[in-house]
Amino acid sequence: MRGARKGARLTQAELAARSGLSRATIIKIESGARFDISSLFALMRALDVRLYGERLGVGERLGVVEQDMRGRVSFTYDADAMSGGLRVPLSIAMPSGTLTYAPSAIVPFLEGLLPDNEDVRDAWARCFEVSSRNAFALLANVGRDCAGAVEFLREEELDLGGGTTPLSDADVAERLRELARDPAGWLVSGDRWSLAGAQSKFTLARRSDGQWAGALGSEPSTHIVKPGISGYRDQALNEHVSMRSAGALGLRVAKTEYVDFNGVHALVVTRFDRRRARDHSVVRVHQEDMCQALAVYPRRKYEACGGPTAAAIARLLRDNSTDGEGDVWEFTRALVYNYLIGAPDAHAKNYSVMHAPGLTRITPLYDVASALAYDATGESETDQAAMSIGGRRQFGTVHGRHWDRLARQLKIDPGRLRDEVRRQAGAIPPAFADELDLENASELRDRLLPKLDHLCAATVTQLRD
Repeated sequence: MRGARKGARLTQAELAARSGLSRATIIKIESGARFDISSLFALMRALDVRLYGERLGVGERLGVVEQDMRGRVSFTYDADAMSGGLRVPLSIAMPSGTLTYAPSAIVPFLEGLLPDNEDVRDAWARCFEVSSRNAFALLANVGRDCAGAVEFLREEELDLGGGTTPLSDADVAERLRELARDPAGWLVSGDRWSLAGAQSKFTLARRSDGQWAGALGSEPSTHIVKPGISGYRDQALNEHVSMRSAGALGLRVAKTEYVDFNGVHALVVTRFDRRRARDHSVVRVHQEDMCQALAVYPRRKYEACGGPTAAAIARLLRDNSTDGEGDVWEFTRALVYNYLIGAPDAHAKNYSVMHAPGLTRITPLYDVASALAYDATGESETDQAAMSIGGRRQFGTVHGRHWDRLARQLKIDPGRLRDEVRRQAGAIPPAFADELDLENASELRDRLLPKLDHLCAATVTQLRD
């Protein structure tokens, strides 16, 4: 193999990046038996893409993702699926009117399904002996259960099914302890799922009888378990309270629970991209985040990094949603809420759209958490919004003129937006107080509520300017 690689004028690092195999694997191969380079690339050439946990018809598929000899990745819709009236595209950025898409469209979509945490990607790369920089290679190993309804499978896996293995509260508690010891240890043996984000997490399936279980193979998970961000005391509880309070104000949010697993607490989020069918089976629902829909790489998810602005997301919703104006207003209300509670991570990957035949709508909110209970330090930027409000990002510095500017950018009525700011500013502190009392979280209440009261009151006062 060494001779073939040198004949192709590739270094080991270049071959690793293009093939998806790790450099260690290439070294291992080169030190052993003779290996044909074309056979190497054939191992990593194509992944079948399907939606909803089943093929679209006998012998049919949504499409195929391919990686060529140069490491270029493309996506091609299946011609039979398109001629049969494909009703749900893979992404807004890849409408079915075009047959094949280049890396500029498909790679941001693939990257958007994978963790943002480099330590996690490195751990997965070592486990599967692939390159951590190659999204295609990673999804070849963990693409069986992703966000939305999409699955990525090698040809030899197409007929493989799934299943569950029962877990007790003690089992879940032990996994949480292991994750605390190794924050990059998202996966355990047999896991084939992937989720975006940097925060430590893992997936579970809840059976129809309420029993927790691990999802194996192509079996859909139904819940996400998050122990909270290390270094931020009570962060999981804080996120639960932030989500529950949003629901109390009438915003659509993912269902959360703050669960005690044998003395180890964690946030449990019910996946809204899963539905329970009449026969009690779990059905996937397709979704994508705003970075994927706009073909933006996850590393640019923040506006300050050149990522999507609120105006760009509003345009996308108007152009693609089944109820464009309704979804723009729902998105606007979420922007107001995230600002008023001091939530710094409401970036483009934390807003999504859901797809079904003949329907595209904004999803419920998720990953919403106030940072007011924590001191902003160094370059953390926990005192700034992920998306600017009329050009301002610092919490406590947005005045009436900035809200008016945002209204013009989003093409909504400024008076309506000002009324919504006033309404939420009055309702948020008591909603948080109620949720904190329900959780008996007096210490978190003492750290959070005074700052929350101050930000909401100051924002109403600054509406006059």
